[in-house]
Amino acid sequence: MYFKKSMTNLVAFLSFIILLSMPLQASGAAIDDVRTLVDRYYVDPVGEEVLNQPTIDEIVAQLDDYSVYFTAEEFQQFSDGLNNSYVGIGVAVQAVNEQAVITQVFPNSAADEGGVEPNDQIVSVGGEVISDLTLEQTIAKITGPEGTTVSITFYRPETDSTFTKTLTRKKISFPTVFADKLAGNVGYMAINSFNQSTIEQMVDAKTTYRDVEHWIVDLRNNGGGYLDVAQKVVGMFPGAEITLVEETRDSRQKLASIKQETQFSEKIDLLVNEYSASASEITAGALQDYNLATLYGETTYGKGVMQSLFQFPSGDYMKLTTARFYTPTNRMINNVGISPDVWTETPLADAHLAWFEKKYANYKELTTMEDVAPDKVFHIQASTSVNASTFTDDKIELIQLGRKNVPITITKDRFNQISVTPKEDLVAGAEYLLLIHPGWQSTAGKASDTGIRMKVTVKQ
Repeated sequence: MYFKKSMTNLVAFLSFIILLSMPLQASGAAIDDVRTLVDRYYVDPVGEEVLNQPTIDEIVAQLDDYSVYFTAEEFQQFSDGLNNSYVGIGVAVQAVNEQAVITQVFPNSAADEGGVEPNDQIVSVGGEVISDLTLEQTIAKITGPEGTTVSITFYRPETDSTFTKTLTRKKISFPTVFADKLAGNVGYMAINSFNQSTIEQMVDAKTTYRDVEHWIVDLRNNGGGYLDVAQKVVGMFPGAEITLVEETRDSRQKLASIKQETQFSEKIDLLVNEYSASASEITAGALQDYNLATLYGETTYGKGVMQSLFQFPSGDYMKLTTARFYTPTNRMINNVGISPDVWTETPLADAHLAWFEKKYANYKELTTMEDVAPDKVFHIQASTSVNASTFTDDKIELIQLGRKNVPITITKDRFNQISVTPKEDLVAGAEYLLLIHPGWQSTAGKASDTGIRMKVTVKQ
């Protein structure tokens, strides 16, 4: 006896959960149950040579990488991670080109405090080189009881260097959805995973920022979650009737979106990267198919297979790959991924800029000012004598793209030049937008009727 719940595998965010840390000693009845469900539900037919393996471990080893047997304790850890609460060093890890790569470092975690960065690679744990270990075995060595320490050696490709940190494991909880209002009255919503609190937190974000004119939704580094949550997320968009096409061993069917009371009323921008996987790809593919989102970023991970959870009387679980999935227009996802509409390494800044270009399409666009110094002062030379008092804060804006307005001081000198001085240094490597809105006046009282916009990049 067992129950089944459909889900999509978590690649980036939940790969730090212990999946299978040691060989399982199973009773004959338990292994027979495993054989039965693999024979009946696994996405592809399996032969007797698989089903007749003597242990659960050996059966699972013959299946795909996403099929895993959990003890009750391991499943609890997995579930905690899905709901964004776990004990560890505070990183998301993914296998990339046979390396255990840090894809995200959580704020205020041991890894964050220890200077670990995304793209760092794990070399050894506790002095043991991990090159011969699976990702799950590596993660099992990193995790442990709260308050204990672990010594990890990392390799940093950017500097071609290795370093070792001793980190203290602690409980980490973080919201599934983070939301904020960016400059230009743009809403920003980062979804970290697809769990049972995702929709509620998305609705809260929409309610809090109900007055925004546009939304940028961020699925970067989101490794997936529950299928029904993806159906509900897609159900927040009018007209998106189908979320995906599911293909099991015996059937192929369209799975409808689950309509939500709270809706996105206009097309959004959706950010993705190579670590956006599974449920993230389902969502991105559906919204792209229905032309309800413009995708910015990089091609997604390419995990187009679905898992189901089966619970055994002992309290153990098996996560088994039971289906492949495709976008509503039957585009393949597995090993292919979802390609963005706009390929960019700076998707948030680019999506934000695109919004301003649309909003202020009638403004005169000046040539980009590149590689300015962080202490840059901007000088505006007017062709006529200007009334400096009309250059109020609402007439000139300096915006860090992907973030907020920069506080500025506006002054005029005797040569009819307006100076715009940021009250804080600009961020090295960041991109900005300088807006001069119409309405300022000459000394003769004539109001300007043309706005100006100019992109600015800051030197590294």
